[in-house]
Amino acid sequence: MRRAASCVVVGGGPAGLACARALLDAGVRVTLVEASERLGGRVATADVPGMGRCELGANWLHGTEGNAAHALAAELGLLDGGAPADACVNDDESLWLRADGAPVDVAAARAVDAVFWGAYEALGEGDDGADAPATVGEALERAWREALPSVRVATGADEPLLRALWRSALALGCAIDGCDDLSREGIVASSYDELPGGDVRVPGGFSRLTDALSAPLRAAGCAHLGREAVAVHWANAPGAPTGAVRVHCASGEAFDADAAVVALPLPVLARLAFSPPLPPRKLRAAAALELGAVEKVFARLRPRSAAADGAS
Repeated sequence: MRRAASCVVVGGGPAGLACARALLDAGVRVTLVEASERLGGRVATADVPGMGRCELGANWLHGTEGNAAHALAAELGLLDGGAPADACVNDDESLWLRADGAPVDVAAARAVDAVFWGAYEALGEGDDGADAPATVGEALERAWREALPSVRVATGADEPLLRALWRSALALGCAIDGCDDLSREGIVASSYDELPGGDVRVPGGFSRLTDALSAPLRAAGCAHLGREAVAVHWANAPGAPTGAVRVHCASGEAFDADAAVVALPLPVLARLAFSPPLPPRKLRAAAALELGAVEKVFARLRPRSAAADGAS
């Protein structure tokens, strides 16, 4: 197989940036096309008025050992002075609040939390029988039904509160796993091993990592923003040089190269036309995967006043 002298990379998120950067370092002529007006994809650090610096997307690097992203951040000198993400959380001072701001019994909340995480970490263990749960949601609900009576006795909390806390735990599980409904997530999908070393934040914001990745691409004039790819002709593209790949953009522009790398999230990839069509095995693999939506909400809290508490 001959080495490609040029390549179009579709997508300016972390995967596309890392790919384009590696190709550029290897002497390949790179063209990166990104639909939005910024690079970084789901990594986005922003200064929010009144709240300071917030991560609108990715929060931290999961694991320090065997993590290519952590190694890259260290190589780029971005982790000096960084603290583990866990250092920012003090469980002894955690509060659970109702929608009206009233505090929830901490003992009850921690008891429900313990059931959830105990069941979550045990997913797939010993589930070989005919009545084994098929989904994460089914396994967790089974564990909750078994634990609820003892949790109610141990905490003295009423059942509506405990059920509300359980729904909150399930919502957190959806956010962590990136799915809308745990009853739609297979047991195998949740069975992954975390890399050792704990979670680590990037000092100054996660966008420093994608900014560092994109700097050489910007300097070389490789990155083209506001170019939404709509079609990829990867064999005998009309009007393109023989053997070239042609990427068509919504702007009407087309980019030719010896090869192309498509680094897009599945929902976006599904909208991209390929000519000729991708092989059936790739289409089946893509159809078997599904990504959920995770929304982050930032709230600035202020202390309750004495008047709000009904004090004179």
